[in-house]
Amino acid sequence: MAMHATKPGNNIEVYLEPLIDYLKSLWDGIRGVYDAHIGEYFTLKGVLLWTINDFPTYGSLSGCVVKGYKACPICGDDTPSQRLKNGHKICYTGHRKWLPINHPYRRQRAAFDRKLEYGTPPEPLTGEEVLHMVEDINYIQGSKNGENVRENDGDKVCWKKKSKFFDLKYLKYLHVRHVLDVVHIEKNVCNSIISTLLEIPGKNKDGIVTWLYLLNMGVKTDLQPEYGERCTRLPPGPWNLSKAEKRAVCNSFYGIKVPEDSRLLGLKSHDCHTLKQQLLPMAIRSVLEKPASIVRVPSSQKMGVSKPLSGCTVSLVDRNLLNQAHLFVLENTEEVLPYIEYVESELNGEENNGVSENLKWLAAGPSMAVPSYMSYLVNGVKLNTKAQDDVRTVQNSGVYLLAHTMQVASAKDKNPIVSNMGFYGVIQEIWDLDYQKFRIPVLRCNWIDNTSGLIVDELGFTLVDPSKIGHRNDQFVMASQVKQVFYVDDPMHRG
Repeated sequence: MAMHATKPGNNIEVYLEPLIDYLKSLWDGIRGVYDAHIGEYFTLKGVLLWTINDFPTYGSLSGCVVKGYKACPICGDDTPSQRLKNGHKICYTGHRKWLPINHPYRRQRAAFDRKLEYGTPPEPLTGEEVLHMVEDINYIQGSKNGENVRENDGDKVCWKKKSKFFDLKYLKYLHVRHVLDVVHIEKNVCNSIISTLLEIPGKNKDGIVTWLYLLNMGVKTDLQPEYGERCTRLPPGPWNLSKAEKRAVCNSFYGIKVPEDSRLLGLKSHDCHTLKQQLLPMAIRSVLEKPASIVRVPSSQKMGVSKPLSGCTVSLVDRNLLNQAHLFVLENTEEVLPYIEYVESELNGEENNGVSENLKWLAAGPSMAVPSYMSYLVNGVKLNTKAQDDVRTVQNSGVYLLAHTMQVASAKDKNPIVSNMGFYGVIQEIWDLDYQKFRIPVLRCNWIDNTSGLIVDELGFTLVDPSKIGHRNDQFVMASQVKQVFYVDDPMHRG
């Protein structure tokens, strides 16, 4: 069978027919499916919640126009758009209405379209409303360019066909039917930002046509191109970096040590998310006017199951430090050992006949001979000591702890409050406390003093000074309680 070199586009319904038939059978139910867990047969039913795709495919699957004057699926026929003279492209300018009503961008005329924005975002159409609008569209299946036929609307209609998915009787009741692949979109945006900042040939979005777009809209009028006899000169904009600034940005990336080996080549979608959201704001912090991000990036994973990764070293440790670690474990027993039974008789001061074996071993204290490790794996996240990080190209020794603790404004504060407080630290040692019947991994950390060593500046960056160490009497934390972070040198204070 001959295959077309081009994608099916609006004629994708031909390929969707088998899928729609299968989804219909799932909705009606497939009888006689065996559940091995409970040993019974049941009727299996399934429903399509939504499709996930890029914007062009969104149009092909939903029947919505995704280019031209009415390319916003939410605004529909009220999409604010205008055709630009230079380059003959269409510009969409109504995006500020989705910002909070008091957002400063709503009042900035010169930076956008010379208008104040007081509008509110429209409500998305329900499935029943969409079905009512597309029910009578006469779409010619297999037409060359997939255009619908609707009289007197020309190319300014919002809908071009009835989606094949409306053959599913429940689709019209779904609030969300088709969603955009945000990760894919973010990758494209990240590539465009990096290429524009570093002026990468062939990928730079900043050029004469772009500048003329802005001038035609009355935006950035100070960037008028200077026409000469032999060439046209573009005055530098605030986003244009000098050679020294580009070098500074690249050096910032070069010096970053992150939890995993990574290169700025062949970036995947998740890599681009991390680069744009977390690393780029730091790298351009010293060369652009007002970036906003954080210096360290907590992992989204909560620590849990643990196992050692590096070779074990067993040694006798300082008794005071061991007691400090043991007391911390006792205070947090309920989290690290949820299987311990706190017998009511024990809590009431009665005989301890019902105390579990685990609690007895815990009360006896750990062995003085403590195994220590340079590296430990906690719920799939690798934690290293600072000494281990110093000889490696990655950084896994930073940790963050959110603790419920007493807070005071000063030494004279007589009204302390108890609330959550965040602590940033660096792992110095990883111990495996041996209670004979079980082991509990704990981390000895240098914690940064929250008073003198931690600030959040006016740009939103969280800055820490690793030389300001505090909380020396509370060095230990259980590996299950922390999140991993990494620290990056601040280019504005690099000395």
